[in-house]
Amino acid sequence: MPKKKQKRKPASAAFVAQTEGSASPLKAKIIRWASISVILAILLSLMIAAISASPSQAASSTPVASCAPIDTDGDGITNNVDSDIDGDLTVNGLDTDIDGDGVINSKDGDPAATNCGVDAPPPITFKQDTEEQNEGVLRPVAIFVVVVLGVGYLVLRRIRRPKK
Repeated sequence: MPKKKQKRKPASAAFVAQTEGSASPLKAKIIRWASISVILAILLSLMIAAISASPSQAASSTPVASCAPIDTDGDGITNNVDSDIDGDLTVNGLDTDIDGDGVINSKDGDPAATNCGVDAPPPITFKQDTEEQNEGVLRPVAIFVVVVLGVGYLVLRRIRRPKK
């Protein structure tokens, strides 16, 4: 006697709706444009992230100089914790020359006199950093170019599409 064939279970309504394509043409267009918009938004965000990322500088190892704690004004409090390093009765945050060496802090390689007398190069301030200033102009131009290319692609696609 042959085996009895098993009947398939009836398909669920959700599965039938997905496979039969019962969506209206307008709904299909909306879904297509929404999908394209999401994909373009993801691509645009990746491009913007790639444009805005700047490479970091390599770290360098320099030997640490060992020296006795420095007290510039001789008040018994080392410069690391002294609120007035040079003893001119001006708090360090308001003093234009913290260590009293005659060089203003923005030009002084060691403004707090804590490097054992070794001057480091002065810190780069925002106005001196030309890469940051150029990037401020470049970023909006790059975003505009990406947007124009995306819109141009969509318009050309729509023009070249065969009419139904």
